[in-house]
Amino acid sequence: MVEFAIHVRDFNEWRARNAPRGLWYRALPMVDPGSLGTVQQTLLIPLWARAEWSRRFAAFQDPHSERLVESLQYDFEEVRKRIGTFGMLNLGYRSVRMDRIARDFLKRHPGATIVNLGCGLDTLYERIDDGQAHVVNVDMPDTVALRNRLLPPSDRSVAIGASILEDDWKAALPPGPVLVLLAGVSMYLTRAQIHKLLRGLVGLRSTVEVAVDVMAPRTIRASNFLMGFSRLPQAPLSFGAAGAQDLMEAIPGGRLIQSDYLLSGLGKGLGLPWQTRSLAQWGCRLFPERLYQIALPQEKRL
Repeated sequence: MVEFAIHVRDFNEWRARNAPRGLWYRALPMVDPGSLGTVQQTLLIPLWARAEWSRRFAAFQDPHSERLVESLQYDFEEVRKRIGTFGMLNLGYRSVRMDRIARDFLKRHPGATIVNLGCGLDTLYERIDDGQAHVVNVDMPDTVALRNRLLPPSDRSVAIGASILEDDWKAALPPGPVLVLLAGVSMYLTRAQIHKLLRGLVGLRSTVEVAVDVMAPRTIRASNFLMGFSRLPQAPLSFGAAGAQDLMEAIPGGRLIQSDYLLSGLGKGLGLPWQTRSLAQWGCRLFPERLYQIALPQEKRL
């Protein structure tokens, strides 16, 4: 098996020896962690979690994230120590759940567009592409600049540097049904901002659905408290919802497709020890984080 753990400076030489023609392997640029801002460094944490999931669980394959983690000059060992197994399971399983929703949407609407708001270094397109899907990744300009260095765009996957709260990125959407993913984003917004974002998606296309994970208010408080004891780069959390109504009130006429704990079903078929499964189920009830999928109305209502 080709060894992936290659220092980035030796990548070109390795590729010439081992990479068959036509594969997606390409030399990665050097990235100095000191050149990254706090928000950009937080993008590396879910990247690490996806790579760990890909290594451990056959049900989730993400070799692109593995390649990035093993090639970047960053102390992921510190992330491993601070996030731990439960944090890794939580962050990785969020991608598992979002991928399922995206694949189901693409089955119902072949050739549809998946909008990945606050994309960071997510390799969503590489995981869900069925040969027809379009993926539009949106994040702040400096984050997209970094992303494009590491994950260059393709014909059906583009990255747009813009605020997710503004309308600039919407002009780049192809026609047809749209699924908007907000994975690990809502908690960094205020209540007014998340409501503005949802209202702004109404009428975007005749078919628009949104999938968003949302923490409960007490989970927000606990997370902000624990940040004070962590040396990892983190940004304070804000929006928390007691239930689906906190979102639905912003979009009258919207239809709730699903609502359950983000970690619901974690452990099935993964071979996790019972202690880990129990901790996950206990944790998701004590400090809830829920996943909502919503079908938006076609027109705004007063």
